[in-house]
Amino acid sequence: MWVVATYVWGPAPVEEGLAYMATVRDQPGQTLRSSAILQACEAALLAAAGRIEPAFDLARASALMARELDPLAFGYIAQFRACVPLARGDLDEALRTFTEAIEVMREHGDLSLASSTLGWKAALLLEQGYHDDQARQVLEEAAAVTSPYDNSSVGLVASCRAVLAARNGDFAEAEAWASQALTTIDAGDAISQQADIRRWLSEVPRLRGDIAQRRRLLVEARDLYRAKGHLPYLALTEQLLSQIIS
Repeated sequence: MWVVATYVWGPAPVEEGLAYMATVRDQPGQTLRSSAILQACEAALLAAAGRIEPAFDLARASALMARELDPLAFGYIAQFRACVPLARGDLDEALRTFTEAIEVMREHGDLSLASSTLGWKAALLLEQGYHDDQARQVLEEAAAVTSPYDNSSVGLVASCRAVLAARNGDFAEAEAWASQALTTIDAGDAISQQADIRRWLSEVPRLRGDIAQRRRLLVEARDLYRAKGHLPYLALTEQLLSQIIS
């Protein structure tokens, strides 16, 4: 599980991850659980490579298998599956996928298993731009179950708090949370999340009127997406950069 997950989030280029998936997907002895996770990971990688239709086919297949699995596997698969609609800008579908996984964890009685999913859901609600109150509720739930040793979840929570503080006009607090988010996520090698958090945090200097800082964050995000080979997010970030007026 962790090996294939590093190809989705870590520094290895997307095409390298797809090449690895081709070597393991049909190995004998695969269980339903491992097959579903592999298919979901491959779907996420295909989406990152801009191959949306085959990615959707694999995501649908893994979703059907996931319903027969344990809550932890269901949650992992949901995170990978959500990468597919996100690659084409469908935040609503990604949010539905996250919400379903969170409710499965809630019914299981252990929301700590969904800490990063809760944080990611809050970030997407904020990205939509008109769900601040709902995002706050989700964010508080994420913060309550996030381990201080989980860089991904801590980074997501801190970045959401930064955006909310900036929207409230409290830029000192926003900068403090933004600094924590970047320091935390940069302590690991999950460059996909490093890029996402920079892209989200670029709203803080935008609201403050700091064009140079916004550009710096977006350039860093763009370069990380390029290194990863995430073509849809590379295009999105280049579009955001093109909209900045010097």
